[in-house]
Amino acid sequence: MSRLLSLALSVSCASLLLQAAGCGGSSDDQPIALDEEAGILQYVPADTPYVFARAGELPDDLREKIEPRIDQILEAYHDIISAVIDDAQVQAQSEEEDVEAFASMSPIVEEFGELLSVAGLQDAGLHWDSRLAMYGVGLFPVVRVELDDEEAFEAAISRLEQRADLQMTRDTIDGRPYRFAGDDENGRLILGIFDGYFVMTIASANLADVDLKALLGLTLPVTSVAAAGTLKAIADAYDYEDYMVGFIDVQRMAQIFTEQASGVNAALFSMADYDQSSLSAVCKTEIREMAGSMPRLVAGYTALSASTVSFKAIAEMRSDLASAMTAIAGSVPGLGAPQQGLIAFGMSVDLLAAREFYAARLDAIEADPFECELFADLQNSVSKGAEMLNQPVPPIVYSFSGFLAVIEDFQGSNLAVGQPPSSVKGQFVVAMENVEGLLAMGSMFFPELAGLNLEPDGEPVRLTIPQVSVVGDVVHVAMTDNALAFSLGDDMQSKLPAMLAAPTPDSSPILAMDMDADRYYGLLAQAMSQAPDSGETNPEVQAAAESLMRVAQEMLDRIAYRVDFTSTGIEIKTDVLLKD
Repeated sequence: MSRLLSLALSVSCASLLLQAAGCGGSSDDQPIALDEEAGILQYVPADTPYVFARAGELPDDLREKIEPRIDQILEAYHDIISAVIDDAQVQAQSEEEDVEAFASMSPIVEEFGELLSVAGLQDAGLHWDSRLAMYGVGLFPVVRVELDDEEAFEAAISRLEQRADLQMTRDTIDGRPYRFAGDDENGRLILGIFDGYFVMTIASANLADVDLKALLGLTLPVTSVAAAGTLKAIADAYDYEDYMVGFIDVQRMAQIFTEQASGVNAALFSMADYDQSSLSAVCKTEIREMAGSMPRLVAGYTALSASTVSFKAIAEMRSDLASAMTAIAGSVPGLGAPQQGLIAFGMSVDLLAAREFYAARLDAIEADPFECELFADLQNSVSKGAEMLNQPVPPIVYSFSGFLAVIEDFQGSNLAVGQPPSSVKGQFVVAMENVEGLLAMGSMFFPELAGLNLEPDGEPVRLTIPQVSVVGDVVHVAMTDNALAFSLGDDMQSKLPAMLAAPTPDSSPILAMDMDADRYYGLLAQAMSQAPDSGETNPEVQAAAESLMRVAQEMLDRIAYRVDFTSTGIEIKTDVLLKD
């Protein structure tokens, strides 16, 4: 089954790889709106438990910037796949294992390599503006990719079969041909080309024709996700671009697993030997209630331009939980704001609010205990959680709000051999209400702090600490009424006043990171090129990985990540700044 699966995935992965990269050429077709009842979205059922669909197109300026790098990326991926399979074959031979499976993969990878290029994919009937959708018909997954040339794509799959000396089984439904591989026990991988689309799905062998036609899109759903307006509503609510939007409906998943199954889900549960009737009524109720705590995950792009690509994923939470979680974030000067330097990272937390949130959850479970045996461990943990909350905590702990560290530069390191830097430049700020208490506590470990006579005016004072003399850097410290900051390295103290005076939002991100992508990927590429030959890493994999790092270095300027607790739920955002 693994060999057949690899064969079937070869062409489709090439298409999906480029679609994920977001590259395309010019097209006279207009983007399909997320609520337009035509095109690829007409095949996605409105009650799908999950879908990620690309119905739009990239802006021309962004496409033109990325396109020249695509062949480099695809070639590197091909080299990595080839080297991994070669290594696995050598290892199998040395261990006197059956190498037939690995040997059969080599011609597949060779043919796959010919597809992994701009021209190769076009020759295989794929074009840059292909729409795609990955979704569920019930729980069964379906991948649908728009084709430019059905005959060329069919020829590409046939070549893969021939090179592997392995033919998938042919069958028809309503006179429409398709391929499949697999068995009655493990299910079938099904490939088909229908009405200008390549369709790949996994199904049970005993699936009724009416359900198979629904999977393949030969029978359209009564109501599509486009007609329901679900994706359009998500895009409007979260300011997503129409390019690619998706969701996972956790409540719908829970409903499927707890209700009497029919159609494709009944076939899947039969294949998996899952009987939902074995769940007690109370378990079904509590599973649905748990799913209601985080009913849906959504994701999409919030910005697409030649300068910026932004992506945001959101775990939607029950309104009372989301509202309570917003209080957990602390306040840290500058956290989440754009930084300079190599890398900046930090977090914020209101520990007292976090404690109260946790206590409230324990109280809720104690007031309405779980009765389902599946949640027995969770129920038993309530008493342990209460015991933990009753442990004494020094008051100074609750005054802590978070930190922000900025690494400007480091010298003397060798990532290839794990050698740490000999010199570091950067700043570090700790935000808290009781700064004087923190300073007093620090003086217990570093007596030098006590003699500094620091004032809460943000002015840096030189500090000599023997523990950092090993890296030969100069240390300064400064403070305000609500933060204590350190600098490491010559001339870094000049940045402490501005760092302490940076705007402090009412609610900082829970987590944030900002990095110089050019330098970061350059360091990784350098480490890969300088890594000693230990015999454990394939040189071809190492070279291909270095090539990928170089491409990223050439394309990317900075990357920022942040996690926020909002009134909607947990938001995870990525901002990528591209070079000119």
